[in-house]
Amino acid sequence: MPVAYGTEDQGHPRGAVAVVVGSAGVGKTALLRAVRDRLEGSPVAVLRVDGRRALTRPLEPFITLVQDVLGVRRGDEPKTIDEVRKALVLRFGIEEQDCLRLLERVTDRESSLSLTPDIIEREQVRSLRAFLGRMLASRPTVLVVEDADAMDTASLELTRDLMEASSTLALSVLVSCRSDPYPDWDAGYVTRLHLDALDEMASKSMLEHRTMGMVVPSDAMAMAVQWSKGVPLLLELTSRAMRQREFLVEPDGTFKAPSTSQDLFGGLRQLVSIALRDRPVCVRQWIFVVAIAGGAPIELLEAYESSQGAIEETIGACLETGWVSYSDEVMEFDNEGVRDVVRSMIPEGTKRQMHAFVAKWLQQTTPARAPGEVIASHLVMGGDVLGAAQAYEKEAIALSSREEHVAATVIWGRAAQAWQMLRDEQALCRVAIARTEAFLAAGNGKAATEELSALERFEPAGLDGLRARAMAAVASSQSNWDLAIQSLLRASALAVDNLDQQAWFDVEFCLGELLYRRGELGAAESHATTCLDLAISIADSRGERATLVDGARIAQAATFLSKLRIETNRMDKARNALAMSLEHTAILGDEASASRLLANLAYACEPEDLEASLSYAKRALELALRAGDRMAAARIAINLGAYQAQSHAFEDALASYAMAKKLALAVGWARGVRLAKSAAEKIHSTSS
Repeated sequence: MPVAYGTEDQGHPRGAVAVVVGSAGVGKTALLRAVRDRLEGSPVAVLRVDGRRALTRPLEPFITLVQDVLGVRRGDEPKTIDEVRKALVLRFGIEEQDCLRLLERVTDRESSLSLTPDIIEREQVRSLRAFLGRMLASRPTVLVVEDADAMDTASLELTRDLMEASSTLALSVLVSCRSDPYPDWDAGYVTRLHLDALDEMASKSMLEHRTMGMVVPSDAMAMAVQWSKGVPLLLELTSRAMRQREFLVEPDGTFKAPSTSQDLFGGLRQLVSIALRDRPVCVRQWIFVVAIAGGAPIELLEAYESSQGAIEETIGACLETGWVSYSDEVMEFDNEGVRDVVRSMIPEGTKRQMHAFVAKWLQQTTPARAPGEVIASHLVMGGDVLGAAQAYEKEAIALSSREEHVAATVIWGRAAQAWQMLRDEQALCRVAIARTEAFLAAGNGKAATEELSALERFEPAGLDGLRARAMAAVASSQSNWDLAIQSLLRASALAVDNLDQQAWFDVEFCLGELLYRRGELGAAESHATTCLDLAISIADSRGERATLVDGARIAQAATFLSKLRIETNRMDKARNALAMSLEHTAILGDEASASRLLANLAYACEPEDLEASLSYAKRALELALRAGDRMAAARIAINLGAYQAQSHAFEDALASYAMAKKLALAVGWARGVRLAKSAAEKIHSTSS
């Protein structure tokens, strides 16, 4: 397996990628652990990502990795987190902004940025990726990614990016999976290793080695080999049971052959039961809690069943089972099959009590020690369906606000199941509306249409608008633009009587965009104007309860309307719409939306009025930086540089391009880096 750094590219060390594929219990985890053990104490850093930590919310396996590296957890005291922040700034030279975003992401603390949730998510994820890139490039590293096929899409994409980066960095990536998540990807530095079950000779050799010193009849040995089917995990458990003379043993103490018809699951359950039988109560309880919780911190295990001060002994006794591993003060099962068997052996009453205890323990801190999705699943299993429904709904709202719409549809579905169990029709209606909105935002018109069927009997306000948008989404996916527009036009015509302002806004915006794509600019402008009026009306009606989301809605509508007017060469009308909207966002204190409007105002100025463009762009950049929206700031800095170059202020332009390049690098915007670099080179070539 290529884990060493024996390859060089123009003098630079280069890593390699190995994808280890094999069925459950065949030895993937043991193989990767052997690699990690072999590298321990060497100059090569070894980092582990556990794909089983994946949740519906994106990047959780990598969040856990960063938590392990930094030594922080959700629910940690602010003092602890601040010490880590200082260390990152002073010892590693990471900028303060990136430190804050990174730590807020991995600890789930409330963001310090005055931005809408979707921009916060974008900023935090980019800080996470930047930190990982910097950490992995700082020294030769082997990144071990276990159970990759269990990960969410974003984690798989990040893993793929790191695998590709290994072609130019001193980084090797080892990936284990049951089925290859990248079957179509091939490169010269990638090795695929398929682990198969052991053949009969190897299985027999393993059993004989494990039962050395015992007299095992050949027929019993043959049947044990046959029963284990060459799976190393089963062979290991079988040999342990044989050493305890509790498996394949007759009442008189002689070995016997097992029934060939014995169900594999039942056999594994028997082996697990034998291994647990003589363990101390504390050890059994800890093993059970680990099976319930997945990865269980030692603090949780001690809270549930105290080891009476003998923590190291209890941990050692748990490790002796061969089922669990322990690192970074967290105990977890190595094999999901064994974990499932252990979980099935816990009495139902005890299982409910354990789930309830874990949920309560996770909720003891602010923020909680785990994401809402995890807590909600324990609440359901612990019998608190109402708490679970509320937790799922809160998590779905957070995902939707961060524009993780596909993930949100999944969690909304779980919330609906919980409310269905409670027979709360009002909540079911609310959740069905939200899930339909999430499907539409995710571009899945067909699923939105299907979800609408659950809403028909409730007849909620805004149903006509949802139905029209779903129909339009399906029609648009089939390139039936006329049907899509007609559906929305009908809903728009009846909006005053049938829809609330938010639903009306959504219909008008969809309609305006469709008409714009069809080239019907006049009709599109009419609906865009209605959108802006509605956006302002919604914000005004909420008064002091208005949020940054309301400001972003105004900026979205004004930007679209000004775009239409600029394309029809009515620059003064475009500026009027933007200036009016700017006043409203200023009242809301929404600096990010204000910067967006100012940037558009700079673009909407007449070509000969460069001074106005420069003034608007400078103010836009200042507000974007103050709000912490680095992507917007990078875009604005590039435009500002262009205005400065046009006015022959070349030194100022070069400074703007340098800032744009730095910001683009910070957020991983490769095109922005190229644009800034190219523009600066053009100035240098012209001046020389």
